[in-house]
Amino acid sequence: MFVKKIILIVITFIAVSGFYRATSAVIDHIRYVRSLEDSKSQLESENNTLSTALQLSEDARSAMQVENERIKELEKDYQRKATELNNRLTKQREESQNEITRLEAALRRAGISDVRLPDDVIRMQRERAKAINQRASEYYRGSHQQTAGHSD
Repeated sequence: MFVKKIILIVITFIAVSGFYRATSAVIDHIRYVRSLEDSKSQLESENNTLSTALQLSEDARSAMQVENERIKELEKDYQRKATELNNRLTKQREESQNEITRLEAALRRAGISDVRLPDDVIRMQRERAKAINQRASEYYRGSHQQTAGHSD
């Protein structure tokens, strides 16, 4: 009977020890699961933050691409207008030179190449040159304002 009590005490001790170990293992497992859930929550929060930052970055990049395209179009338009202005300036220079040549030839034919022109003729030539320069200047200002985005 004494042996039975000892066996019963040993079995009870083993059972209590096993129950304690099992309870400790379950508690440790629950703590581990909670820490995993906390980590998961933190990772989800960071993922959302990074997704938002990525979306903002993509939006900014898209806006920059649109702006770059607009600038390229403005640059092409500027180049086209600059070429047009240069062509027009060249044409005006040719017209002016042709007019000077024509006047010189007319003066030679009239036999007054070294004679001073009357003031009325000089005034008329200056007025004509002023009108040509004014038209060119107005055209240049209008084109320059359009390239700078000030028109319409």
